[in-house]
Amino acid sequence: MKKLGSFSLKTLDAVRNLSKKDAELIQKVMTITLIDGPNKFICHDEKLTKKYGIYFEDVLDLINCNILSSVDVALTWDKVSNELKFHNKDYEAYISPPVKNFQIRIHIFTDVGREISEIIIYKPDNSFFKKFVKKIKKDYPEVYVNTSKIKGNMINQKTAKNYNIPVDYKG
Repeated sequence: MKKLGSFSLKTLDAVRNLSKKDAELIQKVMTITLIDGPNKFICHDEKLTKKYGIYFEDVLDLINCNILSSVDVALTWDKVSNELKFHNKDYEAYISPPVKNFQIRIHIFTDVGREISEIIIYKPDNSFFKKFVKKIKKDYPEVYVNTSKIKGNMINQKTAKNYNIPVDYKG
């Protein structure tokens, strides 16, 4: 589907049809985008995302542009490690162990959205990452939450945080 330096026809068509408003919205959404393996997503919690200027109507616009999927999705545990992992460009989070009724709803990027996101230059809003991690710990106090600052492609052990007790991020 994608050769080095090229994009799928669907992506090229989507880019051709983007308005300036759509492009600016994608740029804004990228600042709160999180990554789980090959998937990119934003939090489904409008109470949290609206603090960063992303509203339900914006999500609908991105669904209409084929950037976000309309399918309702939740983060899931890695079946091998029994952890939930996600990151942005600067921080990585590990959550364990799996707990019953754990459900964090997300808006996942489509294939088109993932391809477009690869060409967008953005700086992640790390305050969103930290608030998202705190929300997980608050909603599921029985899980262990650890975060680390990413330095290059490596985790910086000096900045690793353990959010087990208390739930407080000072990094």
